[in-house]
Amino acid sequence: MPSSSADRLMAERPSLMRHVTITAGFAAGAMIALALTVLTPATAQTTCETKRQSCVAECNARYFTVDPNRDKCLASCAAEANRCSREQQGRTQDQGRRFPALSSN
Repeated sequence: MPSSSADRLMAERPSLMRHVTITAGFAAGAMIALALTVLTPATAQTTCETKRQSCVAECNARYFTVDPNRDKCLASCAAEANRCSREQQGRTQDQGRRFPALSSN
């Protein structure tokens, strides 16, 4: 009987090791995902620039070159991009205060 108990323990050990390995993998993945969700100034800048480029493309598609509304539309794109940049900069500064280890200062 003792040998069967030892055999059973040896048979369960790889399963336990696999469970620990999978759990550690999930934990590492969760930490990486958390680190990637922290907004950096570079990410904020590219996000705002992408939105601005999309807005400009829409204005160019919607209005002819000589239409005065096109200039208004393009100006609103620039204003929105500036607002986006200021908001994102404020968010990254807030994150720098909340997560000092992640800030580059």
